[in-house]
Amino acid sequence: MVITTTIHGRLRWGTTAFGCLGQVPRSDEMGSAAPRSYLKVYTPHGLDVTSQITEVYYWPASLVQPLAGTATWQGRYDYLPLTISHSSQGLELPANVGCDLRLSGSHTELIGVFTLQRPAVMPVVEVVGTQSATYRSYIGVGEVGRFRPLMDQMQALHSDRHSYIGMAVPPGANYIFAVYQPMPGDYTGVPYDDRDPNRSLPSAGTTRLRASKLSGDLANFGAFPLQVTWQDADLTSSSATYLPAQRDPCKFTAPEFVIPPGVAYDDCFIFGNCPNAVLAEIYDTRAPITLVYLSVSPPTPRAEPRGEASGCELIALKFAGPYWTPGVENLALSAPPLSPPKPALEGSGGMKGGAVSASSGTCTIYLPVLFKSPDLSQCPCGYFNADPQACPGRVRGDEGGGRQRLQRDLHHIFACVVQIPRPVAVSVWILQCRGADDRIRGSVRWQTRCTGKEQPKYC
Repeated sequence: MVITTTIHGRLRWGTTAFGCLGQVPRSDEMGSAAPRSYLKVYTPHGLDVTSQITEVYYWPASLVQPLAGTATWQGRYDYLPLTISHSSQGLELPANVGCDLRLSGSHTELIGVFTLQRPAVMPVVEVVGTQSATYRSYIGVGEVGRFRPLMDQMQALHSDRHSYIGMAVPPGANYIFAVYQPMPGDYTGVPYDDRDPNRSLPSAGTTRLRASKLSGDLANFGAFPLQVTWQDADLTSSSATYLPAQRDPCKFTAPEFVIPPGVAYDDCFIFGNCPNAVLAEIYDTRAPITLVYLSVSPPTPRAEPRGEASGCELIALKFAGPYWTPGVENLALSAPPLSPPKPALEGSGGMKGGAVSASSGTCTIYLPVLFKSPDLSQCPCGYFNADPQACPGRVRGDEGGGRQRLQRDLHHIFACVVQIPRPVAVSVWILQCRGADDRIRGSVRWQTRCTGKEQPKYC
């Protein structure tokens, strides 16, 4: 499976910075997982410049609890450096929820070709409808970076506005994505700086779904579930542990662009001295957008050996909110270092995981634990596999208030706990998980960073 992309990188100190297919879950933004892939990068003229990638950081796609809630912009999860490995297939990228790549030289446009292994079992995905609409530029509160002078001009002339599109959801649709052009300028900078070469480069925008209140930012171009959305963190109490889930959103908010597509970039946007004709063009321009409605069904469950949906587990989902902090749990450990003990059975459904500090000289790592027969009343839920990454399926609603039972026999994936000696550099451990019958249920590839000088996030 090959995905070809156009990359508009950012020029920084003689390098070009860009991302990958995954989306980092920052603040209240939904993340997006991408499977393992190989990347090749070309100039618009076809020159292969993949070997010029000199630095890569990535956010692993893993079934773990976040390290922070929505109060942090840096990301709810930690990132890792990637040991660069080039081959004839390209640069190997692990399964991720975002990357930060640096390539030598300054390139305002590149071609990225991602090659992925096609899954053996695919979900059923159908386009069940499209909806065309137009929208106008955003005028209102919020962080607009280098375009603050332009926003001040617009607010001095006009009332605040934010375009909404009433969704005409066809029967059977449970996902939606939008197709629209980028904004002709990059807001991430400071006003009055006309030396920044990134100021006129195209940039992505933020969209949202709306039920009773706005959802959090949808900052990537993936498809999003239509049955449930999570409330914007700014509209949620600062003491809330989780963001409230909202059912059946009915409106789609247009990209929050200060400058609509179709208006040429002008440095008056960063100086606040735009003539009335330019301000009128920004105010009056209507940009096109297309909503695409999908019907997505998870892979058909296997008849045996365990009956789960093609290796996927159904997990109840919650969105860490402003007051959320990682859980700390002390478990009795009797196994010697580097030998994971057999875990005890847990009695309730759900998912938990985390990492806490052990006694001096050791680092205790808690791996995710999934329990049998999840209660659908705890949904929204998502399908996940053991790689770990999101399965190609759907986020489910409550679907009958939890009365629907999953047709599956009793099967557990248990917690694995291991002690490793300090200090440890970046290491990869292959841990075996055993069930109550002492049979090996599978293995988990777990990467950790522990040192003896500080309290690392994984320790």
